[in-house]
Amino acid sequence: METAQSKEEQWEGKVTARLLETGAHQAWQLLSDFCNFHRLLPSLDACYRVAGEEGRPGCLRRCEAASGRNTDGSATTWATEELLSVDHQALIFTYRVVDSNMGFGRFIAEMKVFPETTTAAAAAEGCRIEWSFVADPLKGRRLARLILFLDGSLKMIARSIESKQKGGNL
Repeated sequence: METAQSKEEQWEGKVTARLLETGAHQAWQLLSDFCNFHRLLPSLDACYRVAGEEGRPGCLRRCEAASGRNTDGSATTWATEELLSVDHQALIFTYRVVDSNMGFGRFIAEMKVFPETTTAAAAAEGCRIEWSFVADPLKGRRLARLILFLDGSLKMIARSIESKQKGGNL
């Protein structure tokens, strides 16, 4: 976990995960598959395209997970997210939550992959993933809790990427 900043009108935060055995381009290959996020995040039951062209700005995906912590009382949390930009050279994409039952208003996020610069990790072709966001505060929730959730999710994503890399599933 790296940073969290709470302003009266917006939340900002960033979490980071290091991958010691997966190069940046290998990690990007999996991470940038926008409509198949559930393959990297086991807590998601489904993630699928609902509109637009896969991997292009304007593409909409719906992510769903079984949970009992929704603002509307439903048994499944869901969010529809729009891919805003993708840069395969810089290994970065941005997206926003368009609609959800989790209480999000404005939520804009960026996922970026960096080649690792530490000697040990670079020798193993490691990389780092950063997930940052700007959001309206969630009613009845704390910024620190959102940061913890994203940090845990990113660590699961990193483990999934490393596992797929070891198994040759890239």
